[in-house]
Amino acid sequence: MLTPLLSGLFVWSLGHYVIHRTLHSLISNKHKSSLTLGENNHHTMYDRGGRKRKADAGARFITFPYNITLLVLVCLSLILLLIDVRVSLYFCLGFLFGMFLDDTVHNLYHLNVKTKIAFVDKIVSLHKIHHKHKNCNYGFCCGLIYDFLFRTIRYH
Repeated sequence: MLTPLLSGLFVWSLGHYVIHRTLHSLISNKHKSSLTLGENNHHTMYDRGGRKRKADAGARFITFPYNITLLVLVCLSLILLLIDVRVSLYFCLGFLFGMFLDDTVHNLYHLNVKTKIAFVDKIVSLHKIHHKHKNCNYGFCCGLIYDFLFRTIRYH
């Protein structure tokens, strides 16, 4: 059952990377929609230290559109249920695990939390660089492999 689990993680990470990179492409081309405005506001809401500016202290930062993501997950799961219930279950677990990892790294950065795990702190610092430059490090945690493959990784 490792294959459906990894498949779910793969679908989540690739989908997240592509959508995140597409949103930034639309933003840089001055495209205005609710999604691009939300992503752009998310980036301008924080200073370079990752903390909210005092004027935005009560604002909730914008996260990935989980309602759309969960709808896609449900549709994929219904299709997979026709194949096998266990395949569908493990696929969903992999998909949700990827969402959880990315959301956790994202929150660690925005809440300015330092862990004692060097690898996690490095991933969090890559997200800090993403906020500084906006044209790199789209992959957060699970999608970092795509940053390497598509040469969008940046270390400083």
